Amino acid sequence: MADETLPIVSVVMPAYNARRFIGDAIQSVLSQTYASWQLIVVDDASTDDTPEIVKALQAVDQRIHYERNPSNMGVVRTRNRALDLAQGRYVAFLDADDVWAPEKLARQVSFMEATGVSVSYGDYFRIDGDGRTVGKVQAPASLCYEDMLKSNFIGNLTGIFRRADLADLRFENIKHEDYVFWLRALNRVGQARATPSSEPLASYRVSADSLSANKFKAVRWQWTIYRSVLGLSVLRSASCFIWYAWFAVMKRGVWQKFNR
Repeated sequence: MADETLPIVSVVMPAYNARRFIGDAIQSVLSQTYASWQLIVVDDASTDDTPEIVKALQAVDQRIHYERNPSNMGVVRTRNRALDLAQGRYVAFLDADDVWAPEKLARQVSFMEATGVSVSYGDYFRIDGDGRTVGKVQAPASLCYEDMLKSNFIGNLTGIFRRADLADLRFENIKHEDYVFWLRALNRVGQARATPSSEPLASYRVSADSLSANKFKAVRWQWTIYRSVLGLSVLRSASCFIWYAWFAVMKRGVWQKFNR
């Protein structure tokens, strides 16, 4: 159970019809070597047995908190509701179909406590629906706002932030909302650093209908972020977009490692 001498990490998990994988996702939190956490599962009015799976695990471990939206509200409002409920010193994210490595929180909290950094992130595997590894994403050692304009280098399932530094930051109701969230975060705190680890911190499950799989829509959304969300000029948007396209090519297929 939780060690009251350690800072609490609030884990945000939105869920919708997640019966296939949510048990594995929650189990990866239960398996953390770092015990001081609260898992906030917000169910976006699932119509499958997601509630029963979560409540069965909640009965075993009271660090799991379950909330249900009165109607389907979408992932943005669902994540924001979980953020409103967060009480820990740190906040981390895990979707209901992804999993963490056992040392994930321990490594990140230790690193952030030692360095005072406000935002951290790390490497992660890409896995298929059967849990087979299909790639590995290596994160840059450090990032600033200008770096993030070129590509989304923070895998949301590895991102963690100090709540006091970004207490009012919320997800915006747009596509690529996680990318914009971390852009806003870095614009405020200045720099983020990767948590040192000999192994990736998490595993991201890739599906055929995932947002990242639809390249044409992603391109359009990226341009919209530059121009309409961030208000960049056409010239600067074009410059950022060239970098975005370059890194997209570099990541394509084998997901080449980003040079540190």
